[in-house]
Amino acid sequence: MGRVTGRLVIWRSTDGGASWRQATATADVANRTLRATVRPDGVLLIQAGISAAEQPMMFASTDGGRSLRSVPLGPGADARPVPGGYVQTGWPDSRGAWLSADGVTWSWIDPPEPS
Repeated sequence: MGRVTGRLVIWRSTDGGASWRQATATADVANRTLRATVRPDGVLLIQAGISAAEQPMMFASTDGGRSLRSVPLGPGADARPVPGGYVQTGWPDSRGAWLSADGVTWSWIDPPEPS
């Protein structure tokens, strides 16, 4: 996934990366920072923009990138696997983090108070 002249471009492999083909879905993302993941349920989740200044937007594809639909902004596109599930920080706009056991349902946790 990447950006060409402000348009989101998605490439897909079905053979472990030996070959690639361009998917048909695209969206206007301007110069926003891009993050993406394929969730455990197979949904491709793409976030364009990571800070409030970038006016973030989020897209999902359930058909391998042939189409995209706008979805409410939320965690998951920049998730990191950790023992027992996934985590996504709130950086750069907040210091807390999102936690998920399944990569689909998320809970927010605030950072600990300094002692």
